[in-house]
Amino acid sequence: ISRGDGLTGEDITANGVKFKGLPAYIETSDGPFNGAVRFEVVLTVADWKKLDPSMAKNPRNLGSGIMGRKNGQDSEYLSVFAFGISQLVDGNEVTFRTEEEKANTIQELGFDLMPNRMCKSADAAIAYYEHITETRNKLPFWIDGVVMKVNDIAHQESLGITSHRPKGQIAWKFEAEGAE
Repeated sequence: ISRGDGLTGEDITANGVKFKGLPAYIETSDGPFNGAVRFEVVLTVADWKKLDPSMAKNPRNLGSGIMGRKNGQDSEYLSVFAFGISQLVDGNEVTFRTEEEKANTIQELGFDLMPNRMCKSADAAIAYYEHITETRNKLPFWIDGVVMKVNDIAHQESLGITSHRPKGQIAWKFEAEGAE
C-alpha cells in the first residue's frame, strides 16, 4: 500500500512484486513474518538514465509516476529501502527498544536498509547532515533531506507529537537549489 494522502493509500501490489529489494516471502525464526515494513520506493539515478531522463525532470518524479501505474510497466526499475517495522509474534506486538534494533531486524528479514549513521551527539548529527549536504550528488538516488531520529524509542515517544509528526523524528530538509 502506498502512503497516499497519509490516511488512505493505494494498492500497488501489482507493481511491488517487481521492485528490487522487496522479498516475495519473509521467514523468521518464529515462522512466517506477521507485521508491516515501511520503506521508500526510489528510482536510482542509474535506472533513471536507463529509462529516459527526458521523461521527467528528475528520478523522484518519474519513480513516483511509475509506482502509481496500474499496469506495472517499468516497476522493475524501482528499488526499495526499508526504514520502519512493526511485528507480531504469537499475537503480541514486538517491542523494539531502539531504532538500531529495528534496523537490525529489517536487515535480518532481507530488506535493503535506508543508508544511515548512528550519531552519539548533536554535534555529530550536525556534522553528518553537513557531510550529506556536500556529498548528496554522489548518492545513487536523489534526496531532499535527512531524517534524524532519537535512537531510544521510549525517549522518542516521551517527546510527544506535534502537527501529526513525532518530535523524536525530525526531517531536516536541504535548502532549495536555485537555477537561472
